[in-house]
Amino acid sequence: MSRRKKFSFRIPALRKSFRKWWDPKKRKLEKFTTGVSRSFSALMQVRESSVSLSSEDRRKLPTGLSYINPIFWIVQSSVFLYRYLQTRQAGVAVRAIPAIVGLLLPIAMELRFAPGPQELEAATRSRLSAAWAQSELERAEFLTRKLASLVPDDAGVQMNRVQVLDRMGRTAEAEQLAAELGNRFEYVPAIEWLSEKQFAAIVRSPVKDETADKTLEFSLAWILQRQPENGLALFRFATFHMLREQWLDAQTQLRLLTGRVGGAPAEAWYSLAVVEKELGNTAEARTAAETAVTVMRQRNASQEFSSERMVQVIRALVLAQKESDAARQINEVALKHPELVESLRPLLVEVYVAHSSRLRQLTARSSEDLAIAIDCIAKAMEIAPESPVVTDELVALAGMRDLSDELLDQQLQTALNAGVSPGLVHFILGTRAMSATPPNIESAMQHFALTETHNPGMPGLLNNLADAICEQPDGNLEQALTLVNQAIKFLPDQPRVFDTRGKIYLRQKEWLKAIADFEKSLADEDLRLLAHERLAAAYEGLGNASQAEFHRGMAKVLQERQKPELGTDAVPLPPQAE
Repeated sequence: MSRRKKFSFRIPALRKSFRKWWDPKKRKLEKFTTGVSRSFSALMQVRESSVSLSSEDRRKLPTGLSYINPIFWIVQSSVFLYRYLQTRQAGVAVRAIPAIVGLLLPIAMELRFAPGPQELEAATRSRLSAAWAQSELERAEFLTRKLASLVPDDAGVQMNRVQVLDRMGRTAEAEQLAAELGNRFEYVPAIEWLSEKQFAAIVRSPVKDETADKTLEFSLAWILQRQPENGLALFRFATFHMLREQWLDAQTQLRLLTGRVGGAPAEAWYSLAVVEKELGNTAEARTAAETAVTVMRQRNASQEFSSERMVQVIRALVLAQKESDAARQINEVALKHPELVESLRPLLVEVYVAHSSRLRQLTARSSEDLAIAIDCIAKAMEIAPESPVVTDELVALAGMRDLSDELLDQQLQTALNAGVSPGLVHFILGTRAMSATPPNIESAMQHFALTETHNPGMPGLLNNLADAICEQPDGNLEQALTLVNQAIKFLPDQPRVFDTRGKIYLRQKEWLKAIADFEKSLADEDLRLLAHERLAAAYEGLGNASQAEFHRGMAKVLQERQKPELGTDAVPLPPQAE
């Protein structure tokens, strides 16, 4: 029988190398395990020192780590209770049970009923909400401090404190805390709140403050640096630029805002329409205004009626060049809400004036456009005859220089056929006749007489009639003075009526009165050259040669700067409501 040698795979060198690597680590692991075991045993073992309680009592005091050993306290408490009961009679021991329970009761109550940190935080938040709702600001301020001590790293809690301090009138302290929240926690809502306060202060201030502007710009830039598409910051930045008439900067911010994913609020589209209009981008302004109207109407459809939101829609319709829709909507609201009729009248005047102004400024203006413009001004004057906005538009409408008299007559006749106020049409024709060079006084008087028939008591008519009478060599100056004095009662701040009365006084040789009126007419830039010439004549009649020479020099300077079209002082002014 053959013996086969068993084969064993042995690599002595590898095994030796492994043992050489493992043995030191094994010893270190055993040493560590042994140390931990000994430490635990030492911790759990109650050791006694060599010091006794007294000469009679040979019990040893504990030592080492026994004081933090829970087993030590359990044993010692049990021993104490056993010895206490052992040294007393049964009745005494029973009577001592309440005392023992009384000692343990506070501990049990603390463990059972004392709220934890989360419960304390929740309760404090609830009390804070109740105090805020009931306007108990002192209590709310105390609770915000308490809550801040419970959760010192919660920026939202500190923001609650900011709002409470602001409502208490401690605004400076609130703003300082908000700035600290931004610096410490990078908390964007705090800087948003701070920028809102800064923006409101700028809006309220009638004087431009460079420091306040830079502070607001820094706050808004801080927000946009962390949240480039923050809609609130973009809108405030754009509005700030609009207040400073920095239209290009406002356009950049608003286009970024309206181009965000998810859309933009209606106010952003409306502001963009205003900016585009100021920059002369008519098509872009109209598109933005139409979008604003659409967004506003979608929002208003799900909410109760609000006059403020209705005004926003009306002004957006005007920017969208849909003035007829705006006027129709105002009339519909007036029918549904009669209590708003008086407050809607200025808004309706604003719409009519805007419609007239746009049609008047059209490059290719048709007869129908002029008829609509005149009709709008007629309606505006029926509502607000003394409004300076209506007066200015009427002056501009009557003084259109790009139309020939023949074409204007044709278009005004079309306006008459369309049912536009005849008094207003004749008033425009009379004013243009008075403004001609030289003035066509006879034609002007005929038109003014027709205007007086249709619209008696018109302040502008009174002034123009007085001016026409004064221009006539044999005119009744007393009658002219009576007419212009009536006009001044209606229009005490209109320089042109004082210029008319000054000319009357000049012809009557009332030099001092004439000087006083001509000095008031200097407020109108268009009348300044003529006013200086007439002041020179008045001072010369008074015998004051130096003042006469001074005003002649002023008139010469103005004449060199521009070549004004010299005419009369006829000015179209709105009629009085009957």
